[in-house]
Amino acid sequence: MPKRKLLLLIAASLMILQTQIFTLADEALSQSSVVYPVVGTGQLKCYDNNNEMTPPASGSAFYGQDAQFAENLPAYAISADNLTVLDRNTGLTWQRSPNATGAAPASSDKLTWTQAQTQPTSLNAIKYGGFSDWRLPTIKELYSLINFSGTDPSSYTGTDTSVLTPFINTSYFKFAYGSPSSGERIIDAQYASGTTFVVNPDETGSTKLFGVNFADGRIKGYSTNVAGTQKTFFVQCVRGGTTYAKNNFVDNGDGTITDQATGLMWTKADSGVGMTWQNSLSWAQSKNAAGYLGHTDWRLPNAKELQSIVNYSNAPDYNGKPAIDTTYFSATSIVNENGDTDYPYYWTSTTHVSYTSAGTTGERAVYVAFGQALGWPNNAWVDVHGAGAQRSDPKASPPYSYATVKTVTKNGVTYTGYSFGPQGDALRGLNFVRLVRDSNTASDNAAASAAFNAIYTQYASWFGSTSGSTQTGTSWIAYYQLYTNGAYLAAGTDGNMYVYYNGVLTSLGINWQSLGKAATAINTVYNQYASSFGTKNGGVGTATSGGSTYHYQWFTNGSAIVAWIDGKMYSYFNGTVYSLGISWN
Repeated sequence: MPKRKLLLLIAASLMILQTQIFTLADEALSQSSVVYPVVGTGQLKCYDNNNEMTPPASGSAFYGQDAQFAENLPAYAISADNLTVLDRNTGLTWQRSPNATGAAPASSDKLTWTQAQTQPTSLNAIKYGGFSDWRLPTIKELYSLINFSGTDPSSYTGTDTSVLTPFINTSYFKFAYGSPSSGERIIDAQYASGTTFVVNPDETGSTKLFGVNFADGRIKGYSTNVAGTQKTFFVQCVRGGTTYAKNNFVDNGDGTITDQATGLMWTKADSGVGMTWQNSLSWAQSKNAAGYLGHTDWRLPNAKELQSIVNYSNAPDYNGKPAIDTTYFSATSIVNENGDTDYPYYWTSTTHVSYTSAGTTGERAVYVAFGQALGWPNNAWVDVHGAGAQRSDPKASPPYSYATVKTVTKNGVTYTGYSFGPQGDALRGLNFVRLVRDSNTASDNAAASAAFNAIYTQYASWFGSTSGSTQTGTSWIAYYQLYTNGAYLAAGTDGNMYVYYNGVLTSLGINWQSLGKAATAINTVYNQYASSFGTKNGGVGTATSGGSTYHYQWFTNGSAIVAWIDGKMYSYFNGTVYSLGISWN
């Protein structure tokens, strides 16, 4: 069968794909050259302001959500003794359960803050899992485990937790909801970190520690002693990965900040104004259309990406600063519901899915509080959860009929806020935005190199051999590669690939970032399963379907790997298309 006809067959098959999915090993796909790789959130579905939706196309409403971008896939490995779990992304090794026997945790396993601080010493004394360097995790280390495929059970009134999904991967980690029979709420599954709130004591007169609630999917600051009663937490210790969760910011001098530890580039300034979640996604698209700060691939950060730049040494009530490194970033000041100078909540692209009796709802999105995480627990607004908390807000703008309206008058000015939940969290719905993209120094250079190699592989006899490595260009050239025949391939800042030869510059009509990412993903899969595919038949090719570009690699056994226009990868063999269940872009 001619290849063109076969390509059309693949395209037709993919458009009506309803085939089996097989599992690929994670290890090679999740490797990263950075020391603080942000682990993916695990969110695989898209949502409008209320419900799950078909993934929106670029340029349409709600485009740019968490599920639409590639991420570091989970790469866990359980130890032979079933006591520990290695995360190959982060290099961290975890207790598999807060229960030291490795069994599922119970309420009796919870510890006070005082007990939590001595837990690593106890584990080290017995060389738990064969190690003697256990410690309490920082809040950033602990948050690396959160998985936003979970559903918030806050509105659930039943007791059967089998209908719920926690915010942690239970294929690897042992987890238990709170026990109503022991007087707990189902959401009482708070895990302690070793990170304490910089304001100490807090409004209750005690130490506040940051913890992750894997039942409801939030970071909160928890007072360790309330009205004379010590709060208890699950404690899951960690070891190894000593370089993880440490930022390495560089000011690029052009309005952008690169974190060399994560490989992410951020805008130095924020949006300067609050907006709804839907409008924040649209705002990111508008900035790309305008080539904001010289780039066209900005996005709303996902929950884990945004939390990675929190600085827990700052807080408005402590030093008047937002919870971010102000040496590098600016943050717009606001006047909050209490009439005080404060800093905003910032949207993420991650939906905070909630349980309902009819299924789930996506009416809330995740935000991170870089100012006070306000609540109204006892007749006043206070920073109840601490600057740096992660909670969720309605995607719709106020007013909120289900919330309680709270007013505060200061110096003759009345301030209004909406309070909701057990601790009266302040609902806003109009939050700020800080954009992110993959940095040039990390993914773009690799994408350019991969794209150059894909073209070179097809025309090696013409190019001769490569002359040196991929170089960073100037002006309109982002990267270029020289060849011994005097030609060079160029990756333009406009996204197009060019070839220069004998004084003539020709556009290849190919997006180098798309081709590079596709080639990298295809090669990663091939390297794991080379024996199944045979040898490569030519290089990575590019074609279009319905005006959209996709990429493919043929093999000598007649199979192909395809990086399709929906952002997913597929393989083709003997007339059947298989989804690989992974993203390539």
